[in-house]
Amino acid sequence: MKQIKFEYKKTCLIQKVTIDSLLEKLEPEIQNASRYAFTYLPFDEENIKCVKKIVLEKQALNPTTLVVIGIGGSNLGTWAVQEAINGKLGNKVYFADTVDSDYINNIAKLIEQELIADKNVIFNVVSKSGTTIETIAIFEFFLSILKKYKPNNFNDYIVITTDQDSVLFKYAQDIKCSVLTISKNLGGRYSVLSAVGLFPLSMLGVNIQELLHGASKCDVNNAAISAALLYKHYKNGINIHDTFLFSVDLENLGKWYRQLMAESLGKDGIGITPTVSIGSTDLHSMVQLYLGGPIDKFTTFVTIENTNTEINEFSKIMNSIIKGTQIAYQKNNRPFCIIEIENKSEYNLGQFMQIKMYEIVFLGYLLCVNPFDQPNVEDYKVETKKILGK
Repeated sequence: MKQIKFEYKKTCLIQKVTIDSLLEKLEPEIQNASRYAFTYLPFDEENIKCVKKIVLEKQALNPTTLVVIGIGGSNLGTWAVQEAINGKLGNKVYFADTVDSDYINNIAKLIEQELIADKNVIFNVVSKSGTTIETIAIFEFFLSILKKYKPNNFNDYIVITTDQDSVLFKYAQDIKCSVLTISKNLGGRYSVLSAVGLFPLSMLGVNIQELLHGASKCDVNNAAISAALLYKHYKNGINIHDTFLFSVDLENLGKWYRQLMAESLGKDGIGITPTVSIGSTDLHSMVQLYLGGPIDKFTTFVTIENTNTEINEFSKIMNSIIKGTQIAYQKNNRPFCIIEIENKSEYNLGQFMQIKMYEIVFLGYLLCVNPFDQPNVEDYKVETKKILGK
């Protein structure tokens, strides 16, 4: 299996001496990065053992559908890997991540069809704190449906993933349903390689061992270089980072990274705005701005060397479009780097995601912000609870 290719020297528009200076500045953080909780996950055998045990128990029920109830870091990583591996179409998994009544009601209708037909549905409720307003409300709604059709053993179809001793953890103990715990030191947006992502992904047929293996082999140096590029461009006034993915199935990988960057770095008036583009679709909606608008964006192109299905004519066109786009960016002095992934395998996704988590930690170090808290997220929660209290 190949390592991810990272190309930047001819297109990043930053001198080598500057990059080397920033890497030297980052060296203490690179040496000490292993202290962060997410770096241990690829090697956490006890966690993998706990996940596999519950997966076997739930697979024995022969479920036809999985519902992941969570929001943000509790589901974006799972969604990203699931679609990258299985594609966007035809998967019996629903991500209940919003209190949009129409969206949740549509999921409920589909679930009820399964339950009426005497089929089984697994509900995975994911909340690190155990108190996320949207998640708890959605869970209560689906719980009432589940109890209607499985009144005597509804708890068999629920798996709760949360902090130990959270309100949700205690509830899981009360109803005697399966529970997986999250380390208190692990932030939600860094948790995809924990039980948060590993349980639902394994239920969906994803090879979690290969996902973790890829993460264990990630090139930390590439993460540091990427952080250095983003930092220097930010200091030069380029405060937008566009992740341009040339695969429709990787859209949610971009959204996972969008949260990782935005929530980790946007503090105290500092921050890089992450955007997501999909090739070749957004070449027909956004590229006029990208090439003709202000030079305020640094782009990371993400390309796939070998697609799962080779339709020769399409592959030739797509490869030509990718090369043509990159040449156009160069001619218009738009800075970018290229990440080329061999294929959309678990191994490569694990590599990519671990590199990006390291990258954000290194960026936080350079920007002098804590990449693990999100104090202002509480602002909307406080105001929401005040309104609900009324």
